Amino acid sequence: MRPIGSAALLSLVLALGACEGGSRGSGITTVQGNVESVEAALNHSPRRRSELARLTRFLAAEGTADAQGALEEIRVSIVGSSIADDTDATGSFSLRGHFESYVVIRFERTTDGASAQMTVNAPAAGTLTLNDVTLDDRSGQATAKSTDVAFEGVLTTADCPGEILGLVSSQRNPADTDVYVVRLDTSSLHQPNGTPVACADLTTGQTLQVAGTVNPDGTFGDCDIVVEP
Repeated sequence: MRPIGSAALLSLVLALGACEGGSRGSGITTVQGNVESVEAALNHSPRRRSELARLTRFLAAEGTADAQGALEEIRVSIVGSSIADDTDATGSFSLRGHFESYVVIRFERTTDGASAQMTVNAPAAGTLTLNDVTLDDRSGQATAKSTDVAFEGVLTTADCPGEILGLVSSQRNPADTDVYVVRLDTSSLHQPNGTPVACADLTTGQTLQVAGTVNPDGTFGDCDIVVEP
């Protein structure tokens, strides 16, 4: 297993700490992050063109177009639920509630109606952090530059030769059958006191605290994994 760098380890430990301090043990799942940019269509409708014109005139009157201002008060919500938040001046948002597995996150800017959405797979009572989200109103797609994950899992399978672990969320609903695949080739296993743990020493049913990143294929990598006694 390849050890992760000290800076990356600090970031992952902080993410895991946030999970423990907020979501862990509470059943509350968190999807948080920040919107970095909005690519808005200019001619979807007369209403949008008129709103864009008003916004342009306002910015011209102000003298400068504050890029951060365009990221404020974007409505972020989980489709099919009442869970929602508005971005602040930096584009940051946080959605917290009782949800898990695949959910659709919708972003809509109030100034011009630009909108986009993305589907995420959130472990129950875990934390997903969507870093530097771009909203493309033309395609309707939202994409994050990277996604961090932190959650408490229960080991279901350990393929040590293949360097892969299978975990389920420790607080999942019985109807949630999602198994999260963790890649050991980019991760580290250790006890709470820092003592390294070999994959061969793991047993099914053990509780693992996982903090890492979501790979493009949906697996988790670059993980700091704490093996509970």
